[in-house]
Amino acid sequence: MSARRPAPSRLGAWLVGRLIRPEIRAGALGDLEEQFRDLAARRGAFAARVWYWRQVLVVLPGFLRNTIPWSVIMFLNYLKIALRQMSRQKFISFINITGLALGMAACLLIYLWAGHERAYDGFFPDADNIYRVYCEYDVPDQPAQRYSPVTPSAVGPTLTRDFPEVAAAARTCLHYWSISRQDHRFTEPVFLVDLSFFDVFSVEFVAGKRESAFEKITDIVITEELARKYFGAADPLGQTLRVETWYDARIMGVVRSFPGNTHFRPFGVLIPFDLYKPLWGRDLNDWKTSDYVTYIRLADGASATALAAKIAGLRQPHVTDGTVHLRLQALTDMHTTELGGGGLVVYLNIFALVGAFILLIAGVNYMNLATACSSRRAREVGIRKVVGASRSQLARQFLAEAFLSSLLAAVLAWLAAWLFLPVFNEMTGRELSLVFSWREIRFLAGIVLLTGLLAGSYPALVLTAVRPVTILRGLTRGLGGGPWLRRGLVVVQFSIAISLMIGVMVVYGQLDYIDTMDLGFAKEHMITFPLGNELNQRFERFRRLLADHDGIVGVTRTNSPPTYTESTTGGGKIWWEGKPAADTGPSFAVLGVDEAGLDTLGLNLAAGRFFSTDFPADRQDAVVINEAAARAMGVDSPVGKRFRIWDRSATIIGVVKDFHLSSLHRAIDPLVLLPRWGEDTVCIRMTGRDQAGTLAFISDTLRQVVPGYTLEYRFVEHMLAEEYLTEVRSGTILRYATFLAIFISCLGLLGLAAFTAEQRTKEIGIRRVLGASVGSVVALLSREYFAWVLLANLVAWPLAWWASARWLESYAYRSDLEFHMFLAAGAAALLIAMLTVGGQAWRAGRANPVRSLRHE
Repeated sequence: MSARRPAPSRLGAWLVGRLIRPEIRAGALGDLEEQFRDLAARRGAFAARVWYWRQVLVVLPGFLRNTIPWSVIMFLNYLKIALRQMSRQKFISFINITGLALGMAACLLIYLWAGHERAYDGFFPDADNIYRVYCEYDVPDQPAQRYSPVTPSAVGPTLTRDFPEVAAAARTCLHYWSISRQDHRFTEPVFLVDLSFFDVFSVEFVAGKRESAFEKITDIVITEELARKYFGAADPLGQTLRVETWYDARIMGVVRSFPGNTHFRPFGVLIPFDLYKPLWGRDLNDWKTSDYVTYIRLADGASATALAAKIAGLRQPHVTDGTVHLRLQALTDMHTTELGGGGLVVYLNIFALVGAFILLIAGVNYMNLATACSSRRAREVGIRKVVGASRSQLARQFLAEAFLSSLLAAVLAWLAAWLFLPVFNEMTGRELSLVFSWREIRFLAGIVLLTGLLAGSYPALVLTAVRPVTILRGLTRGLGGGPWLRRGLVVVQFSIAISLMIGVMVVYGQLDYIDTMDLGFAKEHMITFPLGNELNQRFERFRRLLADHDGIVGVTRTNSPPTYTESTTGGGKIWWEGKPAADTGPSFAVLGVDEAGLDTLGLNLAAGRFFSTDFPADRQDAVVINEAAARAMGVDSPVGKRFRIWDRSATIIGVVKDFHLSSLHRAIDPLVLLPRWGEDTVCIRMTGRDQAGTLAFISDTLRQVVPGYTLEYRFVEHMLAEEYLTEVRSGTILRYATFLAIFISCLGLLGLAAFTAEQRTKEIGIRRVLGASVGSVVALLSREYFAWVLLANLVAWPLAWWASARWLESYAYRSDLEFHMFLAAGAAALLIAMLTVGGQAWRAGRANPVRSLRHE
């Protein structure tokens, strides 16, 4: 068997092939290979390979001397031709560059917004390794109640102790307590946290040390912002703040305030988690009650997926009925993704698609106008081919023109984005900034390359493929894809624009439905604020004083504002008279309220009565349920039935009509109202007459009852509006995006109409000479575009209906998809298109026919 013959390096042979002129390439490669083998036979393969690479290096300088200057010359030539072409077609170039600039600016602004939202909590060191533990319950027919962000207190210590994948775990719970110093008293957000909280989140201490932060159970840590609020420029370390009426807390640390893009908002005071035991006697290793948010930081190299599989059943042995699993959610997903899916991430994806659509419309304009004007460039292409230009050279010329347009558009896009950024910030409620950072420049450079390639590739491929003899004979009919291509592209543009118009109407229709829907309670002119321990002790006096004011309807205490459900029972934790033994039962929402709750909240009784001071036994032996609870229980007349929730047994004394305690995304939950339970919120409903005076009276009365107390209230109506803030902001952005899409589409239509009128100048002149009216000329030039936009409606309507229906499915209570929305969007698109085309047609029809026929 003969030995394998040595061969030159493939890479070296490839380089030689690229460095030598094409006409001598084959012969030179053959000669080099022959010399290589001869040298290998005489001196060995290694020496031959060294010699071969030396030949590559010998050829390289000459190649660079001859290639680079000519490449620069050719590039400058391409640039000169492109600029000359733009100068000749100023109107078309204006449309192309303006459309691309607007599309790029929209994409850049959407990119800034999406990047800001996705970067929430990303500033924490090791943020990608931090997760929130949450519970997933098996609740039949109630998917909205399947997920809970709170866990039992035992979860954190157990994960740290038994799972080496967990480097640190921390329990947290947010309260609003009265914090005072001398005559300064405010209600502050107070986080009860483990000391390990500083290990999980790597909080930066600007004063004090992490190790000594919680030396005593009464020590606290505050933020820089809170330190300035209570102490000004003085050093707060070692100073004391009064926590409610309970104790004086010594400040052992000051931490840097978190930036705005974190879910820890508001963030003010950190207090040891162990304080729960002496204050309320809570078991700090309890597996039954879920009240706390638990975070973990994974050890280096640990897998979140593997850990999630291990801990899924950790809580189940401690559950007497039903099924519950522990799950993990990444810290960086908490802002954008709701438990179980959905949330802001849906809108981020929608607007990424909208930005791409707007850029696509601008790119379609370029392609459409380039192919429409192809006959003007046909003779140029034919002559250049005849004198020796290759197809690749011509293609590079057309791509260079597209890239130049795209580059000029990018400069204008940056300027436009900078100018409109304040308006965009107002729409999104953010404080975005546009700086020359590598991230933004890289994104815009990617858009320039992508847009230039997509916009210029089709004209380059089509125009350079035609044979010179065909062009020089004048057979250019159908060049550039023919009218069907242009029609198809216009249909695509207006299909997108019409779909966006329908989307805007659907979003605003749903928002109007939400705004006008009867929520079942009186949300108007109602304020809410934290109760606080000291005010709770003197609440009856406070209520009596307010009752004398004719601008106040009622005052009540609840366990949470009437805008969300703070507590739920979980399946199987309730019993009622007549309940089937095998039925684990649904999960009930729980609302604690006092005797004034019915009138203050504006609830309506469906049966029985409400809690009353005339019946002292109500506080221990009475509950009220809503209609949804009665339906879930399957009891026709629940009043008088015995009912047990957790370890509390009572009689159902009344049924209130259903009212919404949560977003309309969710159906109304079965609800049980408990008297005087978990009260930590005040709700005051006013008449609305002289509201400013009434608020001042409430504030003065509050200071009279609790000296130094500062009233920090929120309107319930505003809190409800915040539930749909994402929809409102998204609707506003979508409205402007739709206007932009329509404007860019009309720019393209304007260019096509102008081109068509120019191509048919002589035909129009003859028709006018023969007696045709201006109106008939307008109809002649417009009817084709009317058909295109009409076809776009037929394409857009089913797509918009499908997308709108899918979006509305996220609401348990939603508006209907009305046919008039589709009809209005279609009619608006037709009207806008006809006005755009009609203007050009009218101008062409009004022109003097003598000028167009003078040389005929």
